[in-house]
Parts: sequence; C-alpha cells; structure tokens
Amino acid sequence: MSFEQYRNYYLIKAFGNKQHRDDFNSGKEIYINSVEFFHNHGNLFQGDFEGGIVQQPDNSPGKLIFTKEHQSLEQIVNKYRSNQYSADDYVVDTTGFKAFISGHICCFALFPKSSFIFCDNQIVFNENDATIQKEFYNYLNGYAQDKGYTFFSVYDAEAFLQLFCEGMMEKGYALCYGPVDYHSMTAEERIRNYQHGNIQSIVFTKDSRFAYQKEFRVFLQSHNYKNEPIKESGIDFRSSIVCSLAYLTPEYYKSISNHTAE
Repeated sequence: MSFEQYRNYYLIKAFGNKQHRDDFNSGKEIYINSVEFFHNHGNLFQGDFEGGIVQQPDNSPGKLIFTKEHQSLEQIVNKYRSNQYSADDYVVDTTGFKAFISGHICCFALFPKSSFIFCDNQIVFNENDATIQKEFYNYLNGYAQDKGYTFFSVYDAEAFLQLFCEGMMEKGYALCYGPVDYHSMTAEERIRNYQHGNIQSIVFTKDSRFAYQKEFRVFLQSHNYKNEPIKESGIDFRSSIVCSLAYLTPEYYKSISNHTAE
C-alpha cells in the first residue's frame, strides 16, 4: 500500500481534550466513532447527520430502473416520467427504503504543506492564500464550538497514513481513505450505489453545502462489527507528528483575558 500521493500534505486531527489527543498519538487508546454516532451528534465541522444512511422517504416516491441494454440517463429519466417501460426493464419501487452502512470513520482535515510553516510552536500561513487560513480555522472552530477550545495535532500525511492503515489492517480491519467529495446525491443514486456494493461512493460523499470542510477520512470495517467506538491500542503515531497545539476561539480567549485582568 503506497501513500506517496500525500507526501506533500499535512493531516490535522482535533480532539476534545489534551488527554484524548495524547492517548491517541501514543497508541494508548485509538478511539474512533462509528458511522451511527454522527446520526445523532455532530458539530460545525462533522455536521452530516445523514452520513451512512441510504433511504427513500415514504413521502417521496422513487424507482430504480435496471435496463438490459445500456441507455443514457436522459432515456431512463424519460421512461420514469412517462411511466412507460419495456419488457426487458426491471423496475424497483424504492419508496420507504432505508438502510444503514456499518463502519467507523476517523476524520481529519487535509492541507498542502505549502499552505503554512511552523515556527516556535506557531503556525505561519502563506499570506497569499487567505482561503487556506479560513478553511483551517473553520475546521478548528467546528470542534471548539462547545467548550471554546480544542486540542489538535498536525501530522505528516504520508507517514501517519502508513502507520495508521498498516497498523489497523494488522488488527483485522478493512479500510479505505481519501478526501471527501462534495456534491448532491439523490436518494435513487445512493440506493443504486448501495445495491451495487459501491459503499465507498456513499461514505466519501457529502452534500455540497458542506464543501467548506475539506474533510479527509479513513473508513474502517471489521467482521466483528459493533455499534460502539473502536478502542484499539499499540500503534504509536508520535514519529509522524509535526506539532501538537491547543486552539482557543476568539470569544473564549477574550473571556479568559477579561477574567485574568479582573
């Protein structure tokens, strides 16, 4: 397995507190949430509450049309609208269909190494690339929204992925990884991908309204799946760390500054 395509990138991962970050990095506890976790929880960054759900609502009729001969999307749409099918067409009513994809997702943000440098435990952004700076703070603010702060680590992407993926596969997990694709996917498209076993296209796709996230994720599955977080140990990521820092939202920083002044 080669990770060379990420040689010129950093991965950034945020944590709820310093202990969680240190335990993850040292391999003491590698904690990864299930897909189902995000159905009921989320934050400004990880806000796709329908991730991993494949469904066609009861109040939204839908059909999947399987044709014997290859036909264009326009031809299939016309069949659907006119409700006229040939004897060779196989039509499935998907109204009310619902399924859940089982697995676990480890979330990161992915940035080119040219975007910023590290100096005396500070991050210095390329002044000619304001977009990257905005995306960077979008990510951290999403995780810091509840407490006003978050702890994070910056990893050399190639080195981290090699340690993480090879280590988790040795523990029996099947996995895939990559950037999330942001575009609108209809319920019929999701169902078709699900029935064809194209799970990766569903897991790595979010609605276009989340395009600001620039998320990179690793999706893991195991034969002994349980709807509980993964809690593994024994993989040390510290050699891949570029730096580990804390981030305070402007509002939180101002509040503690005022408290100190008093």
